[in-house]
Amino acid sequence: MRAKAAVSKFYAGIGRTLPPRWHPTHFAQLCVFGLLVAASTFSLRANSPATGFSFGISTHLFTDVNETDARAALKVWLKHMSDDRGIAGDPVINVLTSPAEFIGAFQSGLIEGATLPTVDLWHVQKSVPIWPTIIVGRLGSSLYQEYLLIVHHDSAVRGIADLQGRQLLVVGSTRGSLAEVWIEVELLKSGLGPADAFWSKVVPAGKLTRVAYPVFFKQADACIVTAEGYLTLCELNPQIGRQLKIIARSPPLVAAPFCFSAAASTGYRERVLSNIPYLNTVTGGRQALALFQTSELVTRPIGDLDETFRLIEEHQQLRAATLPSPTKEAR
Repeated sequence: MRAKAAVSKFYAGIGRTLPPRWHPTHFAQLCVFGLLVAASTFSLRANSPATGFSFGISTHLFTDVNETDARAALKVWLKHMSDDRGIAGDPVINVLTSPAEFIGAFQSGLIEGATLPTVDLWHVQKSVPIWPTIIVGRLGSSLYQEYLLIVHHDSAVRGIADLQGRQLLVVGSTRGSLAEVWIEVELLKSGLGPADAFWSKVVPAGKLTRVAYPVFFKQADACIVTAEGYLTLCELNPQIGRQLKIIARSPPLVAAPFCFSAAASTGYRERVLSNIPYLNTVTGGRQALALFQTSELVTRPIGDLDETFRLIEEHQQLRAATLPSPTKEAR
């Protein structure tokens, strides 16, 4: 509630109202992208060209938010961040839908950088050389996202196999974008079949409480939540930690990094990277990071995505081995 009040206050300060269905946890997914767009213009002055750099952002980062409202809010926020720096230029935001669109945009030079789900980046990097430094937003105490499969302590469930035919609730946001990939890998490795045949229903929910509380109150069988979110819930209500039990945990994963094309101009790339420390310390940057529930931006080697890429690769291979071939179907 404090975060939502802060967002409302921010909008009121710039003469706008909070967009319908807006929630700060949704806009948090745009934080890294927005800060980096701002960073790319921090060293531009009034005598610089009017056109800013062009970035790509995935529609999957607009979770349960009207895209038009989100784009407008992001532009207003960027202007708010840059006015006191005397910056000229208007960064171009390209909203893209699929890996194929990102590949085409990178190859044509339409974009030089992008933030997108790692699942999509796995496809993109097969066709587009990516610069070996990425940028991620620290979420609480960790740069990485772990997922927990949770059931009620009183449940007879002892392992994943015991959940066959049950309903699964999943945190439905960018931070949860790899949850279903991870759990299906676990199912396929255990010989339990694909997720759509194993679960009676998979229900995504935007709010953590709407995922965890139904299990806590025995209204649902199981849920997948982020480890960071679960820890927060347990701190707020210790009964949750006593009444729920974890039956599976994912490896540490990266959900949605910012990356550069290897073909991006050196000056652009260096300008963004050199301004990361500024964004983490300047008043406007600190306020924005706090508002968007991100503690800081961090540059990391692209090798930090190896674990996540391995999971996605394994998922693709297991799915391919499970699905019937066209030849078999024809017979």
